[in-house]
Amino acid sequence: MNEFDVFLGFHRPQLESAGVPQHLWLSLMQKLKNEVVDAGNSFGIMQLEDDAGNLTGWSVIVTTENGVDIYDSQQIYLIDHAWTYTFQEAKGYLQQVPGLLERMATLMELDVEGSTREELMDGVLHEMWKFNQTYQLGNIEASAEEKLPVWYILDEFGSRVQHSHDPSFRMVPFFYIPTQMSFTLLWPIKSLEQGDEVTRDYVENVHDELLRKIRLLPWEPADLTDISANQTEPEEAFFTSSRRNETLPDHERLEPIPTIGGGNKLKVFANYIYVKDYLKDSRFEIVENQEEADILWLNNHFKDYKTFSEDSPRKFINQFPYESVITIKDFLAIVCRRDQLEGELGIGVVSMDTLPRWLPTTYNLTTELPQFVSYFQQRESNKNTYNK
Repeated sequence: MNEFDVFLGFHRPQLESAGVPQHLWLSLMQKLKNEVVDAGNSFGIMQLEDDAGNLTGWSVIVTTENGVDIYDSQQIYLIDHAWTYTFQEAKGYLQQVPGLLERMATLMELDVEGSTREELMDGVLHEMWKFNQTYQLGNIEASAEEKLPVWYILDEFGSRVQHSHDPSFRMVPFFYIPTQMSFTLLWPIKSLEQGDEVTRDYVENVHDELLRKIRLLPWEPADLTDISANQTEPEEAFFTSSRRNETLPDHERLEPIPTIGGGNKLKVFANYIYVKDYLKDSRFEIVENQEEADILWLNNHFKDYKTFSEDSPRKFINQFPYESVITIKDFLAIVCRRDQLEGELGIGVVSMDTLPRWLPTTYNLTTELPQFVSYFQQRESNKNTYNK
């Protein structure tokens, strides 16, 4: 097997899902292998100013005399990630990694010279959402709740590529397995001449006009207060889509609870480390095999209670059917909203209080993003604080 075949063996799924044209694959392999970051040979960054000499923005343009040919097999480029982190790590990295805070502040055009470190920290944490990109870590079978989002900010070149509804390039994250490194790939989707601008679609996978407008708000402000912020009960399909249906146990098959005492111990299988570390009661025994356990303490969502009751009628499990209505946050919010008096639907015009009053204002940003943005904008005069 040659080198290129090995590369495809590892990376073909990524290449195909990202839509990287096949004629670029060989060049990409060579650049990844040798860590060739050569976008500067073909493109340049321009600082834009108004008539008074004030900075108004940035532009990346084609600088090569022959321009960019969409069919040229060399026209794929690696862009470095200047900062990669999970949300919980962001502030710690800025405090501990030498030079990172200053680099991010400069990239985001904050006043480095005239600000304290605390002011720079606050500024970067506020402005970074205009620069953030994201991908998720987790195996293909993991649920949305189990996948870990990773955030990253492109280097000074990548961060200057501007948005366009009619972009000239695409940019997608790519994980190179041999070195365990992530890059962003840049390649043309139309041929350009020298001096033409390199642009990309910041929300390329969003096609609904309203949702595109909303997702572009950090860069293109718009007034969306005319949209109703009221929430409605979702259709049944919301509760069943992308979720495997659960089964109920066969109660007739269940057997009496095992007796504790007289030297008998309940055997516990757990894939949750804290149960293993802290279950010290002498009435229980940790085992490593599910088959010999009396109690299963699992940290993944369990669904097939019918088969479980038939195959293991004397076993216990740390979950119950349809518990997702309270353990999954979007379901929980819907269930809580049902606790309203008839006729009390809607949001207070002056107070902007949502109902029931005991429930903190909660929106599902996948299904209720327009309502959330409208609500947020209507409350701009108040301090908006939301928890993920």
